[in-house]
Amino acid sequence: MAQDRGGSGVDLVELENFGNLFRPLGRYQEVGRIYSSIVRVLNMEQPPGANSLEMCTIQRSYESALEAFQISYEKQRQLNLDDKSALMVIVYNAGRSLMLLGKLNESLRALSTAASYFFGKAQRDERAHASSGEAWSIYFRVSNDIGEIHLRHNNVDQAEQNFRAAFEGQKRFLDELHPILFTIRLNMGRVCVARSLFGAANKIFEYIIASYTEWWGRHYSETMRAVAELAERHQRHGQMKVLIGDEGERET
Repeated sequence: MAQDRGGSGVDLVELENFGNLFRPLGRYQEVGRIYSSIVRVLNMEQPPGANSLEMCTIQRSYESALEAFQISYEKQRQLNLDDKSALMVIVYNAGRSLMLLGKLNESLRALSTAASYFFGKAQRDERAHASSGEAWSIYFRVSNDIGEIHLRHNNVDQAEQNFRAAFEGQKRFLDELHPILFTIRLNMGRVCVARSLFGAANKIFEYIIASYTEWWGRHYSETMRAVAELAERHQRHGQMKVLIGDEGERET
């Protein structure tokens, strides 16, 4: 990464891509093995849990990512720049690594700090007529991740609020078919499953799978993730039917 990216012309997109923890620290081979394992499990070629060693390797990658973000944070903080955007992107990415390590409370604190900063910056930029939409875009991404934490905590109402805010906000800047919006749609489908709205969830997941398959193919990682969510929806639906019978279904 270029050394001058930490100045006033900081490339937040590159920093964010660096923090995309599904491909931590550029370790594509390790992540590729995980994706391949997911495909094999979904195709019933091997039992779940057969690659615990690979999962441990990926967890170490997340931990390495967190350490790298902490080092970057200290370096940025020492620069004492007026614009704290680069610093807050590092906080955001550290929050995501904490979330993927299962440290949800620590993650929520980091993500909330980043969200508060970018919300304020977006408003200040708009008042100064200097808004490019970048601060809003990052804020809505953070909001989506905060929704993920709330969903994992089974706080479905708050999760839905965050996901809807992220979706409506990103629509201001992105095309309806942008992959970021599909990621949030997937989360809304998960909210529907949590609310036992299986019919609505089915429509969302099938739309996402059809779109991803057309764009990238059936075995692309994001397609397989949507397939896994659809499988989870059928499993949850089946469990509910066993517990309370067909008359207890909620399909809308």
